[in-house]
Amino acid sequence: MMNNIKLKYKILGLAIGVILAFILLIIGYIIPTINALILSRTEIFLEQMVEMPMNVLHTNYEAFNNGLLSEEEAKELSKETIKSLRYDNGIGYFWINDDTGPIPTMIMHTTDPSLDGTVLSDPKYNVAFETDKNLFQAFVEVTQADTNNDGKLNGFVDYMWPKPTGDGNLTEDQPKLSYVEKFDEWGWVVGTGIYIDDLHAIQSEIFRNVVLTTIIVILFSFIIVALITIPLNKTLRKILSSTHKYRDYDFREAIDLNQKDELGEISGAFNQVREGIQSIVGKITASADLITQSFDVIKNDLDNLSYLTSESEASTESLTAIMEQTKEGAHDVALVVGEARDAIENIADRASNGTTMASDINLRADKMKKEAFESETNATNMYHNVRDSLEKAIVDAKEVDKINALLQSILGITAQTNLLALNASIEAARAGEAGKGFGVVASEIKSLAESSSGMVENIRAVTDNVSQVVEKLVGDSKLMLEFIDTKVLNDYKKLISISEQYNDDSVAFNEIMLDLSATSEELFSSMDTILETVDTLANSTNEGAEGIGKILSGTRAMSKDTQNFLAIAEENIAAAHELDEMIKTFKL
Repeated sequence: MMNNIKLKYKILGLAIGVILAFILLIIGYIIPTINALILSRTEIFLEQMVEMPMNVLHTNYEAFNNGLLSEEEAKELSKETIKSLRYDNGIGYFWINDDTGPIPTMIMHTTDPSLDGTVLSDPKYNVAFETDKNLFQAFVEVTQADTNNDGKLNGFVDYMWPKPTGDGNLTEDQPKLSYVEKFDEWGWVVGTGIYIDDLHAIQSEIFRNVVLTTIIVILFSFIIVALITIPLNKTLRKILSSTHKYRDYDFREAIDLNQKDELGEISGAFNQVREGIQSIVGKITASADLITQSFDVIKNDLDNLSYLTSESEASTESLTAIMEQTKEGAHDVALVVGEARDAIENIADRASNGTTMASDINLRADKMKKEAFESETNATNMYHNVRDSLEKAIVDAKEVDKINALLQSILGITAQTNLLALNASIEAARAGEAGKGFGVVASEIKSLAESSSGMVENIRAVTDNVSQVVEKLVGDSKLMLEFIDTKVLNDYKKLISISEQYNDDSVAFNEIMLDLSATSEELFSSMDTILETVDTLANSTNEGAEGIGKILSGTRAMSKDTQNFLAIAEENIAAAHELDEMIKTFKL
């Protein structure tokens, strides 16, 4: 859509857009920023003004602490001094109220002395903005804590209050912004304020200045746009006039524009295009005549070429038939050689498998041989260990005979014990009543001797059985050792001999299979070479046939193209005549 708007309107629209953006910037950002800045500076100004009475209070309080003044004198002197402080041409003043609750009392008011000493509970003082709270109570509340962490008990309050005039009178209640700070030693709240209409007056003055500046900028912008647009429009009209002539193929006049800006460069480029077109049209005119003559010659040559291609086409068809027969013969040979190659490949694969199997057999035979050697060694070691253990056990079995000897000794001791018990009984009988206790002991000893004799007989019977079992075990162990020595160890030796023979046979079989595999590989390689040769012959024959086929196709295409070229040549001759007529329309 923007492409269809004229350039001067685009420039004008751009200027208006910039001006509107400037106006929006002023209204939406600059003026609110200035208003906020004025309010911030006003608050700082009020805070600085209150520093004056606060300095007075600190000075007089220090005099009181130093004993130069009594507390009442210091307070009275402070009130009188602060009451005399004015600023802003006498409009700005200070007041002091205390921090008693619930409603403070006025200590000193500069413009309304009737309030001094009055409890400020009148409902007319309920004018603090947003809360309708008693404004003096609001002063006390904002000075309860150091909210700004600056070591001061201070704050700001908005409310309504009469404004003093230059002649000492008061107006109706006006919006006012006050800053208050507490002198904590005496519980006094000192404050001053500025009326909002004074701020509005400052803001209005700034707004008027900004609006005036904006109007001047807008007028200046329109003047600049006009100074740019009018000459630009005149120059564009001159360029458009010349380009309209070029549209009608009239290149006799150049664009007369002596400027060094972009439009001057454009007009220079148009003039260069004009000169180039004049040169090109002259060359095209000469070339058109040459083309007409050349196409006449080409037409005659194409007639001769058409005849030659017809002859070549017939010869190529005969050669194609011969190459097709050769290709089929080579294909049959390749099939036979391929079948033989497949058979040899099968033999080679089986020989390779046989080699692998022989290697596996050889490994198993070698492993079996090693395992037989290890088994023989283990069996021999076990045989010797068992034999030594059995021989020692046979020797140890003879210790049973010692038990019989010990048992015989125990029987002798038992007989002597019985004899001793008998003698003791006789002596106890002789002793009469005094030997009864000794007779009881003798009787018990006799009983113990008889029990020991019975136990010895039992142990002897058990020992006889153990001796028989040991003798049988010794006999069986000797038979087992003889079997291992004469049978098992000989069987291990036979197994080792068989493993060695098995290993030798597998090595021989492996060598035979390796020879067969190598021979098969050589034969397979030879058949591959034959097959590759036959394939090469077939491919060469096939490529030759394809090449001849392509030649035949090319010959036919050439014959067809020759006819097309003849038609195109005739069309180009007609086009050359039309081009000549078109060139005549250019006015050079």
